[in-house]
Amino acid sequence: MAAADTTEQTPWARRSRRLWRLVGSVLLAGLFVGILLSQLELADLTSLLRSVSGLWVLGAVGAYMAMAIARGVRFWLMTKRSTSIVRLSAIAGAQALLLSILPMRTGEVSFVGLLGRERGVGVSWASKILVAVRLLDLAAVSIIFIIAASISSDVPVAARAVIPLATLGLAAPVGLLAWPAQVAGVVRRPVMWVVGNPLLGRLPGISKLSGFLDRTMSVSDPRWFRRMLPGLLALSVAVWGASTLLAYACLRALAVPVGGLEAAFLTSILVLSSVLPVHGIGGYGPQNAIGAGLLMSLGIARHVAIPAHLAWHTLQLAIAAVVGAVGWLITTATEPRGSGEVVPATGADGREE
Repeated sequence: MAAADTTEQTPWARRSRRLWRLVGSVLLAGLFVGILLSQLELADLTSLLRSVSGLWVLGAVGAYMAMAIARGVRFWLMTKRSTSIVRLSAIAGAQALLLSILPMRTGEVSFVGLLGRERGVGVSWASKILVAVRLLDLAAVSIIFIIAASISSDVPVAARAVIPLATLGLAAPVGLLAWPAQVAGVVRRPVMWVVGNPLLGRLPGISKLSGFLDRTMSVSDPRWFRRMLPGLLALSVAVWGASTLLAYACLRALAVPVGGLEAAFLTSILVLSSVLPVHGIGGYGPQNAIGAGLLMSLGIARHVAIPAHLAWHTLQLAIAAVVGAVGWLITTATEPRGSGEVVPATGADGREE
């Protein structure tokens, strides 16, 4: 038994498991896309493409660029203004592209790789920023969902039943960011019980959750971050507000009759569903089925909803490719400011570590 356990922990065994998970994810994604494509009529698709509005496509490009800039400003604050907003916005665009095109959310690694080489950041600090950014995103998307589900009369009534859960999705990350040691201390006890259980500890994601709590609790004095939290949360709402405008512009470009609040509802659900590590190259897969289903829940006919979401996804991916390619060129053509300097690492409280 001991020998078997040792073999399982070899680098080759770990790479093999990751490869099989990747292949399984891509195949499952292909299955979803294939099912959706099998329900398409060529006439429906060509009719949709003929109605594309170039003006709204330009609006979508502008919304995507605004989203990248808001992310760059957020990075600028979280890295103690160590480099320019332009460079950090370029990093945000490049990272968003890699996150979009790589399967199983492996693009998250690019976040640490790109941001970690900036002046005064480093891999450890970039990893902490990644955790904080994802918590801020969860809080911001929860705010957008609550507003859309509460106000819009076109959003399905069943969505309003999720508002209490969305409120928790807002309160929990804000609590973890403001009081990480206290909140994580309460949560960690049941999580460690689960991890220590021989059966439950094997559930996917349990060990990652434990590691996440450990990283969160490593912030010994979060007073600096607590002061910055209102501004960072406002910037996060701006990021996903721009994402809502992007969705609205893409749908209007395709002549799909969806209002702004309904676009906010769609965006919030799709963002939350995107954390599932079951999508292939370019993010195609279950998200397309979810998106088409959401459009149908808003009263869009099936023969319009399916090609509309596939076209929306493709248009958004094309915009991400253009903006991300430009961002990548900026990050590779220029050196990080002060990259040759030795800069003390700082913790989440702004003190040197």
